[in-house]
Formats: sequence, C-alpha cells, structure tokens
Amino acid sequence: MERFTAEVADLDKNLIAVLGSDNHLIQEVSRYIVESGGKRVRPLITLLVGKSLGAKREDFLDFATSVELIHTASLMHDDVVDFGETRRGKKTVFYLWGANVSVLMGDFIVSRAYNLIAMRNRLDLLREFVFSVEMMAEGELIQLSHRGNVNMRVNQYYQIIDRKTGALFRLAFIIVPLYLQKDELVAYLSDAGIAIGRAFQIIDDIIDYTTPGEILGKDRFKDFYEKKPTLPLILYFQRGKSERVKELWSGEGIDGEEVAKLVEDMEREGVFDQARQIARQQTLTALDKITFLPDGEGKEQLKALLEVLTGRIS
Repeated sequence: MERFTAEVADLDKNLIAVLGSDNHLIQEVSRYIVESGGKRVRPLITLLVGKSLGAKREDFLDFATSVELIHTASLMHDDVVDFGETRRGKKTVFYLWGANVSVLMGDFIVSRAYNLIAMRNRLDLLREFVFSVEMMAEGELIQLSHRGNVNMRVNQYYQIIDRKTGALFRLAFIIVPLYLQKDELVAYLSDAGIAIGRAFQIIDDIIDYTTPGEILGKDRFKDFYEKKPTLPLILYFQRGKSERVKELWSGEGIDGEEVAKLVEDMEREGVFDQARQIARQQTLTALDKITFLPDGEGKEQLKALLEVLTGRIS
C-alpha cells in the first residue's frame, strides 16, 4: 500500500476539510477518526478507476472521499451494535465518547457524504449512494437475523455480504464511469465490485479465526463469540460439524479454550483452505471484469491494489 501514499494523503486532507465544523466536539472526533488511519481501499479504487479513464485525481477526489465517509460511518454504527472497543488497534469512538456520540457522529458523516454528491446536481449519482447505504444496512439486519443459525447456507451468506460489504465496493467502482456517462463500463465494474467485496469479506472472516488479536487490532474469534455464521463456519457445517458449534453457542458463556480447539479442528478439516480458494476465485472474477477499462497506468495500479487487498492470507 506504500505506493499509494500520495493518494492517501490527499484523501486524508480532504476528509479533514469536509468534516470541518465550528463545534469543538465534532472537530476532536473528526480528527481522531482520520488520524486512526485505515487502508483507504474503497476510495483508492474510485481514484484509480478515474485515473484509468483519463480523469485527474482532483476531479474525483470528492467522490472518493464520499465513499470513505460512508465506510467510516458504517464502522462507527457497527461498533455501537457490537459494543466494539477497539478497531485497527485503537480505541473506538464508541469506547472513548460513548454510544450517543458514535451514532450521531456517524449520522453527521453520512450527511456530509451525501452533500458532496448533491452538489453535483446529479440525481443518478445520489440515488446510487442512497441505494448503497440501504443495501449495507439491510445486509447487517439480515446478518443479525441469522445469528446462531447453524443451518445457514452459502447462498444466504452471499446475500448478506453482497449487501454489507459488496455494495460499497460496487459504488467505489462505478461512481466515476456513472458520472462520465460511460454506461458500457458500469455493468462490468458493478460485477467487479461485488466480486472483490466477496473476496475481501471472506478473507476478513478467515483472519478473524487465524490471526492473533494483537495483530488483528481487535478481539480474536469475535465473529464466533457474536454467533455469526461466516463462510469458514458454514463450510464446517457442511462437513457435519454443526452440532458441535450449536453446543458451544447454546451455553451461558463461550469457553475460549473450547473455541481454540474448534478452530484447530476447522483447520484440520480444510475449511480455511477452501475459503481461501473461493476468495481467490472471486478476485480473479474481479480482475477479469476490469480488463474492460482502458489500458494504462491506472488500470495496472488497480490490478496491483486488488491483488494486494485480497492476497493478505495467500
């Protein structure tokens, strides 16, 4: 990600400017959010798609910023729902300022994102942003309805992640060609966004089980403790192991040592390797779809970004 230092610096500068306010609390929280970092993957996709289409970075910096603002607000709301205390190795806004500030600041950030788009006077662009946020919320709600479901199927899992994760990746890919009215590219890049969203989420699901908490920057096995049937667990169910999971989920509390033993068995059953293969196939689908972009540096950089993004565990 070091090769995109200049782009990330521009994004962070614009984020601070867009979130500017005379209110001290908003200033303090905004600066903390931006300085907490993040890979800025989604806005980088927007900028690189724009670059591949011959646009200057500054022309579409607000689009990329809006995408990142939506992502940031969704994380703040997620932390309230999940009582999240750490993210990326730092304390969350929820932990430091409480649920009220986290929710209201998330709403404030979303409104600033919408305003950036509304200034373009393009209803089609605003409609896509609204649709994406709607899909993200719907995905989270569907996931909540499946907590503790040991009978969940892969197609139901995709129904969730295509909304909660894929929707914003899709938006990141299509917003510039949509603005430029390059309709022939929108369908291909929409598919690329959904595919890379799947790959990204599957990898996150694997990392939650296989990476130590100090490296994760958050609690390990968080998905399991929250009774979320993510892809590795669904593949484990398919091997006739659902009763073991059901037993752990049905007790008063979940024993950490028992979860660790369960994860060892998941490794022996090959579910993580299978999930990695599925993520790789989704990445290849996305790479195939972006071949329809014009050849050039922007396209090559986008390919490299997607490879890095989805190669975190290969």
